[in-house]
Amino acid sequence: MPYQRDPLSERFDPAARAWIGRAYRVKGEWSGQFLAPPGPKVLMFCAAHGIDPFERDKWGEIRYIRAFKRSVYYQLKWYGGVHGFNAERHTSPFAAPVRINWDTGPRVMRKGWNMKRWSLQIRIVSAGDAAKEAGRKAKRRWVTAKGEATEWASTPEDRDYA
Repeated sequence: MPYQRDPLSERFDPAARAWIGRAYRVKGEWSGQFLAPPGPKVLMFCAAHGIDPFERDKWGEIRYIRAFKRSVYYQLKWYGGVHGFNAERHTSPFAAPVRINWDTGPRVMRKGWNMKRWSLQIRIVSAGDAAKEAGRKAKRRWVTAKGEATEWASTPEDRDYA
């Protein structure tokens, strides 16, 4: 079966592109975003697709947050350029000249909100040395030095969508 994107992550594409655009403006610095829990329309969408948005995946991330994260990484991987988005899709997912560092923070409450939201941050770094250094400092390894998948790598069995 050919690769299919997570249907929930596709719903995040406009928000992901907007956030990445803000991150480009402060390239190299952290750009924050708050993510509200799913509302009734999203919950109905998830139910129709057999997705539990509050289930934790094998990495401990809530699937709703993971879907947003997938969208952000997808948009940058396929359209990211040195100074902003490219109009054309890259020919390879490895062609983007920049990478993202991601941080999922705690849920927070602010005045005027009716519920807590997740605090998220991304930082755009050049695909060269800064990205390699971030990879070296990562606590989890998705591939071995020989390029073999580890237990942290995503597999089709990890996906609750078809």
